[in-house]
Amino acid sequence: MKIFISYRRADSTYLIGRIKDRLVSVFGEESTFRDLDDIPAGVDFRDVLERETNGCNVMLVVIGPQWTSITDTKGDRRLFNPGDYTRIEVETGLKRLSEGKAIVIPVLVLNASMPSAQELPLSLGQLAYQNAISIRNDPDFNSDMERLIRDMKRIGDEIIVQYFEPETIHILEGRFWMGSLEGA
Repeated sequence: MKIFISYRRADSTYLIGRIKDRLVSVFGEESTFRDLDDIPAGVDFRDVLERETNGCNVMLVVIGPQWTSITDTKGDRRLFNPGDYTRIEVETGLKRLSEGKAIVIPVLVLNASMPSAQELPLSLGQLAYQNAISIRNDPDFNSDMERLIRDMKRIGDEIIVQYFEPETIHILEGRFWMGSLEGA
C-alpha cells in the first residue's frame, strides 16, 4: 500500500508528524509519503509530488479548521488557485478514486468540520462526499488512529490493481521462418 499525506502546513502541521509516525509503524517507511520528510534536497519537488500522487493507493487529505480559507498574499483563497499544490494533489487523488485506483480519505484535525461542496472548487467537489474520520488530540489520538488504520487495511484490500497481460496467440505446430529474408 502506498499512502500519500496531503495537508496544508499553515493549517495542520502540528499533528501531521504524529499521524505519519503511526502510519510508518504499521505500514512501513517506504509506504508512507509526506513532503517534508520524503522530498530530497535539490530535486524538483513538482516531479516528486506528481510521481507520488499518481502512485498512491490511499490519499489522506488532512483538513484543519482553516484548510479552505487560507489565502495568498493578495487575499485570494489558495484552494481556488488552479496552481495551488494542495489542490493539485487532491485533484489527482480524486481522479485516481474515479478510476478505481485509489481511495481518498478526508482526515479532520483540530476540531475541523468537513467542507461542503459549495466551499470547494468544482474539481474538488467529490471530496465533500467522501466519508471523513476525525483525529483528535490526546487522550483520543491513539483510538482515532487505530480506527483509521483499521479502515485503511480493510479498504486497501478492495483497491483495484490493474495488471497488464499481453494477448496470447496460439501458434500451430510446424516449421516457420523467423526474421526476414536476406535483401528483403
